[in-house]
Amino acid sequence: MSKLRDPVQGEFFNTDTIKDPASKITREGIGQNPMDATVEKGGLARVRVYASEAGAALPPSVARPYFSGLVPHVEASSPRAAQAFDEHCQYFVVEDFGTKGLIGDIHATREPAGGEENHFFYFVRAEGKSGKSGTDIGRWGIGKYVFPDSGAINTFFALTVRHDGPHPGPLLLGQAVLKNHSIGDDDFQPDGYWAELDASGVPIPTSDASIIDEFRDTWKVSRRDEPGLSVVVPYAWDGLTGSGLVKAICSEYFIAILDRRLEVTVSAPSLSADVEITATTLRAVVRGHFEPDEADSLLANIELVDWYLARKREKEVTVELPPVGDPSWKSGYLDEDGQATLRTVLSTSGRAIVRVPVPVINKIANEETLSFFDVVLERVEQGQHRPVFVREGLLIPDVRSKSAPGHRTIVLVDDDELARMVGDSEGPAHVNWNSGTEQFKGKYAQGRNWLGFIKRAPESLLRLVRGDDEEVDHEVLADFFPVPGESKGTKKPSGGKPRGDDPKPPPPTPPESSPRKVSVYPITGGFRARVREDVPPYSRLSLAVGYNRRRGNPIKRWKPDDFRLTSGTFEVQSDGCDEVSVSENLIECRVLDAERFEISVIGFDVTRDLAVRDVLDEGTE
Repeated sequence: MSKLRDPVQGEFFNTDTIKDPASKITREGIGQNPMDATVEKGGLARVRVYASEAGAALPPSVARPYFSGLVPHVEASSPRAAQAFDEHCQYFVVEDFGTKGLIGDIHATREPAGGEENHFFYFVRAEGKSGKSGTDIGRWGIGKYVFPDSGAINTFFALTVRHDGPHPGPLLLGQAVLKNHSIGDDDFQPDGYWAELDASGVPIPTSDASIIDEFRDTWKVSRRDEPGLSVVVPYAWDGLTGSGLVKAICSEYFIAILDRRLEVTVSAPSLSADVEITATTLRAVVRGHFEPDEADSLLANIELVDWYLARKREKEVTVELPPVGDPSWKSGYLDEDGQATLRTVLSTSGRAIVRVPVPVINKIANEETLSFFDVVLERVEQGQHRPVFVREGLLIPDVRSKSAPGHRTIVLVDDDELARMVGDSEGPAHVNWNSGTEQFKGKYAQGRNWLGFIKRAPESLLRLVRGDDEEVDHEVLADFFPVPGESKGTKKPSGGKPRGDDPKPPPPTPPESSPRKVSVYPITGGFRARVREDVPPYSRLSLAVGYNRRRGNPIKRWKPDDFRLTSGTFEVQSDGCDEVSVSENLIECRVLDAERFEISVIGFDVTRDLAVRDVLDEGTE
């Protein structure tokens, strides 16, 4: 008896960051897979993308014959999806070149052993398993599910030519990934194939030249005898448009494109001409397809990355930090000479590169390697700019890090060993670094702490550059929080009524106060709390919240009618702590890692001011 199974792999790619079909297919099918499949590691992958949109959709009489055997299964599995067969078929095509194609034994039904490569097996027959190594960008073995997940009937075709081995191709196969379903008295599992059967009854691709030629012409596939893979997704979702794909490719892969590891051509009826996205055309494409504000932001990052890559090729690094044994941004880590060098370079040229060594200790393999990551800094005149994190040309958009005021920062992890470590901490969608993934936890010595070390790099480096004796700028937020009673654009005289030319007596020296251990910052719709780095582990923190009032203590006068943190309308995020407890207007937790610690809460009325009272008990366990 087989297990009842409805595939849900597509849900891994439904995140707040990956919001639309174009972004999904771009991250997995257009970038990661082709770059992982290049004949030479790190070589150039060329990709062609065609979106039929509504303007070139296939009429039912042309498309439906390819699905004659599939129709009753889709009707049984998802009657609503089956309605697509009566409509014009929008589709898209993704083709990669300069790649290996789906190499390996097409008859194999067992996972390869002994280091044998069989990309065909993992692409067609495996679920949740990958033949990729730790140095590849993807590794979960479910990225291919963005293809069926991008169409209404959860189906795709794959046409491949292999660069070596027997039966180079072309070879053509189709696959549907439906829900478990029944037709009459017969029960069916999710996977179905458009294929031939070998002597053992195993579905294998067809090599019939006439069938393949007709397929190419029908679905506008350009591949002939060039090695690589072409994927066709029929009945594609409406969001897969030429313009959407161009914007997603530029946003997600501008670093790999600038580094000449990826080139993409996008074709669609709505585009006046094919859009060639390369290192030399990237800026013009961004200006032509993005709104001005979006273009300016992306172009600023493009210029900074391009500057970095030119210096990386020449092995120019502003400062290379010494190796450290523990993941801590301690005072003195950047010595006085290094601080002076960075200050000078940032003040004169406005940009700098810091190379940071990291010991990667693989406890399972009993191996230790000294690796590194780079931090690129750029002085800017205004605004808060969220740090950008990149692994091997792939943006990791959900990594949380403090903004560095007055600077644009990019963290690039490209060295093999460290890239393998942080890659192991990524989930299937590759949007964050999380020490709890199955591939990461327990594998690396102090792995979680090194992840936090990398995430804190932008803010910590600039703090070290400023030096520990930097004065606090008490007027940095004066434009946003003026002194009560002042009018905008005026300055209240100090010292009371003027007395001619009498010198004003100096103000009394205020008593020294101990720096606060807890800092609370306003954010839109809520607040964020952090603790000082010297707060010991296992300290207990309580945060009581209330709306400010004209009279009385806002915490004591809180009432359920104001808000309830447990109501479901609030979002509480935490890092560097555990035992997080949320009650009516109170949050309690235990601090584990002070450097990484952060609690943020959003969902409050944005028209009212908040009061937050903190109580820190620096206990130990």
